[in-house]
Amino acid sequence: MTITEALIIATRTLREANIGSGALDAELLLSVVLKKPREYLLAHGENALMPHDEKLFQELVKERTTWKPLAYLTGEKEFYGLRFLVNEHVLIPRPETELLIEQALPIIHFFIAHKKSFRVVDVGTGSGCIIVTLVKTLEQHKHEKSLGQYYALDLSYEALRVAQENAKRHEMLNRIIFLQGNLLEPFIEQEAASERKDETLVLANLPYLPSGTTRVSPLVHEPRVALDGGQDGLDIYRALLQQLELLSRPFTVLLECMPPQGATLKELVHYTFPKATITIKNDLSNLERLVQIRVEA
Repeated sequence: MTITEALIIATRTLREANIGSGALDAELLLSVVLKKPREYLLAHGENALMPHDEKLFQELVKERTTWKPLAYLTGEKEFYGLRFLVNEHVLIPRPETELLIEQALPIIHFFIAHKKSFRVVDVGTGSGCIIVTLVKTLEQHKHEKSLGQYYALDLSYEALRVAQENAKRHEMLNRIIFLQGNLLEPFIEQEAASERKDETLVLANLPYLPSGTTRVSPLVHEPRVALDGGQDGLDIYRALLQQLELLSRPFTVLLECMPPQGATLKELVHYTFPKATITIKNDLSNLERLVQIRVEA
């Protein structure tokens, strides 16, 4: 079977299953199998596939028809212009989360400009795409390294392994401290043993989908622990707010949420921190996507 013939059959199979874009998915999967760019497939369509490549390609196409995310099949996902390794132990990075990067960078720039020592803590780091992207971006701008410390926290050991691999891939492994534990707990324990009193920026893209929605295809293939936020989607954020009460002040927090949750989350924050300054940020679709919290000393 030639490359072109394999792509035609795979495209038809995927379209019949109403999966993705059909042709594009087929090309991406075959690119992974052959370890060649898509342009190669188009330029060498008459080339015959080796039997083992043809079999692997057919297996991947079959998996894709079950709504398994393309990122899990290719093993990669782009985020903020960088390529990140992903597997079924971590949530697939979403474009909406890039807003968190865009809001965090000016805060860190302010710390640097005013020569403040600071810590950036990525809670529930998953693939590590948020913290790795931040550190990589700052390093590219040649900001002062000694002022900031960067932490990646996750309850899942497997997720931390993926985050470490991504930090290594982008040459940021020695810039990030990885801690395993429940939300902020490992960082709070470490902070309690330290005499440093720095500014802290907490970043959190935690599970915020209401229970039930996590069983909808294609979400069913992603780790439920990274998606399910309880009945209203905010259970994990309630737990995080309780832990934030133990954090040294001042601190700033950026929380990603679903558009309908902004007002409720704002009320929860006000209940825990009555004097906090709270701002809701909209995404590119003008939907509420991020809650920014500032708690002074």
